[in-house]
Amino acid sequence: MSNWIDYYKSEDSAVKRLTGKQGPSKLPSPPGYNEQNYKLVREGRLIADNARLANKNKQKDEELERLKRSKLWEMVIQPTKSIPMNAIMMWMTP
Repeated sequence: MSNWIDYYKSEDSAVKRLTGKQGPSKLPSPPGYNEQNYKLVREGRLIADNARLANKNKQKDEELERLKRSKLWEMVIQPTKSIPMNAIMMWMTP
């Protein structure tokens, strides 16, 4: 048994007990289940949730790396931003 659909298809007695009807086609689909999307995923025409999640994680990692570079660059530039103020302070003190 590869997934829950195959399990329900093989359990006719459970279906009959739950619904009073014979056959897995009489059992209602669970909430949020879409048969068309399931077929597309099995055929490889629709990206599975794992691939979508991996892509999202990759984007998060790239965004985090960009943010780290930005903060690092700000730390590097910080001392040079204070040079004009230090120069003015040195000029004003005798």
